Amino acid sequence: MFMRGRPSNRGFTLIELLIVVAIIGIIAAIAIPNLLQALRRAHQKSTMMAMRTLSQAVQMYAQDTAEFQAMASSPASVLGSSLVPTYIEVAPSFDGWNQPLYYEADRRTYTIISYGTNFAQDLPYIVGTTTLSWEDIVLVDGTFTQWPDGVQSD
Repeated sequence: MFMRGRPSNRGFTLIELLIVVAIIGIIAAIAIPNLLQALRRAHQKSTMMAMRTLSQAVQMYAQDTAEFQAMASSPASVLGSSLVPTYIEVAPSFDGWNQPLYYEADRRTYTIISYGTNFAQDLPYIVGTTTLSWEDIVLVDGTFTQWPDGVQSD
């Protein structure tokens, strides 16, 4: 006859489970802020790309007409009729947060603005980079005058 020893208990002890949960918690504490930072940067970069694309179309329009389309601060979607399809196939009108881009111009200069993560205009504008994630992104005459750079803080 075979003698079997004590049956083995399969499963984990409470200590082992607590250690695993602690390790997962530590990994999450490290990974989640990095993920959120990467998402924030992706929104900012897609916004800047949309603004550059719109700016190029506006500048081509101005080369043909010898002036920028004058208007008070308005959503960029109003430009679509004058730019599409001659200067751009689809004019970007939203930023990376799916909020409207804003366009304002007199006949000699133009500005394209994204209100950033707080969706409100933040005046006065600084000239140069900002590390505050909620600050507006501003492009004047084809050049960014306020843009995000470096580690962003809330």
